Amino acid sequence: MSAHAPAVAARTAAANDAAAAHAARGWRPYRAVVPPPPDAPHEPAPDRPHWLPAGRLLALPEADAPVHEGRRRPLGVWLPPSYDANTARRYPVLYALDGQNSFDDATSFAGSWRLGATMARLAESGREAIVVLVPNAGEHRMHEYSPFPHAPHGGGGAAAYLDHLVDAVRPEIDSAFRTRVEPSATGLFGSSLGGLFALYAFMRRPDVFGLCGAFSPSLWFGRRRVFRMLRRDLRARRRAAGRGRIYLDVGTRERPDWWGSQRYSLLVRRLALMLRLRGYRRARGQRGGVARGDGHSEAVWAARAPAALAFLLATEESGSAA
Repeated sequence: MSAHAPAVAARTAAANDAAAAHAARGWRPYRAVVPPPPDAPHEPAPDRPHWLPAGRLLALPEADAPVHEGRRRPLGVWLPPSYDANTARRYPVLYALDGQNSFDDATSFAGSWRLGATMARLAESGREAIVVLVPNAGEHRMHEYSPFPHAPHGGGGAAAYLDHLVDAVRPEIDSAFRTRVEPSATGLFGSSLGGLFALYAFMRRPDVFGLCGAFSPSLWFGRRRVFRMLRRDLRARRRAAGRGRIYLDVGTRERPDWWGSQRYSLLVRRLALMLRLRGYRRARGQRGGVARGDGHSEAVWAARAPAALAFLLATEESGSAA
């Protein structure tokens, strides 16, 4: 018998125990809940798709998921490579908005963010976290992600959706998995309207979220009322829980026309300046910037995600809060 056999057996037993516990709560292997379409590329194994080089991806079926405004949607969770072996460890949590775009090309809008590969590389450098895939609501996405109505688009449902995320989704995650619950280890990230909602949630619930990733946020939505909200909430956040950490970026080709892209970029740069004036310094509390030549697509956000998530998950020694 190999000298390593007892350790391997212990890790296997721990993984089996964890899988049984998750199954008892309704969590199943991702592909058992979200099968690939018939024309998808061949996957080497049902529980190890080609886009998942490490870790474990689970899903909570729609029937077992929390309900919001009469609708249910399946949830996904990626567990880092060390999760099953290190049963005493608790992990930071990142909530991925538009979660169907984060790992799986088959469920994405226009190509995924390839977070399987990104999170595997971050894990190799010691930055491990649980990632929660929170799908958008399809035709109701604009309503859920926007803090204010904006004619003729509608919107204005972000407050109710934030309550759902904090009071229904988060308790399910925290009870099913070994999460760290302090704000400095809890974050969310998204792009476009998802980036707007991430900022909104970060500012409104400093008791929950201390990390925020806002990729190309749609600050134009609500006719810039978001700036009045952010000025107020920034003050409240500093009094309640400290500044937290924000990754904020924008491309130079966010819109088809030059002038539209300039206006989009200017709003994000205005917010970056506002944050810096209120104490978010590039070396610690804020990072990001202007991505020259980048448009408004999953592909460019996928390319920017590794640096963004590395910043959010950096340790205190590397100049940030864990």
